[in-house]
Amino acid sequence: MRKQLLVFSFLCFFISSFAQNKIDVLGYSFTIELNDDNNTIKGLARINFLAKEDLNSFLLDLSMPNRDRKGMMVSSISLMAPNSSKPAFKQEADKLIIDCQQTIRKGDTTSIFINYEGIPSDGLIISKNKYGHRTS
Repeated sequence: MRKQLLVFSFLCFFISSFAQNKIDVLGYSFTIELNDDNNTIKGLARINFLAKEDLNSFLLDLSMPNRDRKGMMVSSISLMAPNSSKPAFKQEADKLIIDCQQTIRKGDTTSIFINYEGIPSDGLIISKNKYGHRTS
């Protein structure tokens, strides 16, 4: 398996569902980088959403690394909103908590970019085929 770049148009493993009803997802894309050496992936998620109410923060479901070290860790987040500043974030209890550092107004359309990496816990299966070759 060589290093590749994949774009997913569906939520394969990163965000299983949105934890709150504060946003309406309009679209999303995932860019994922695989490697030959191990099962760790690097990814960028772009999520376009409509604020259903005034927002200062919101939550996304995100599987954090478990005892088997499977799950994703976020390295950075950026928000494409009018007058946006760098959002703060933290991960806890399989949730990504995003503090917008500003108010996103009800009815505003916004994009958020999330950089992450880890070993997929579900959805994207990386293993060996019957010939012993790495597959995904």
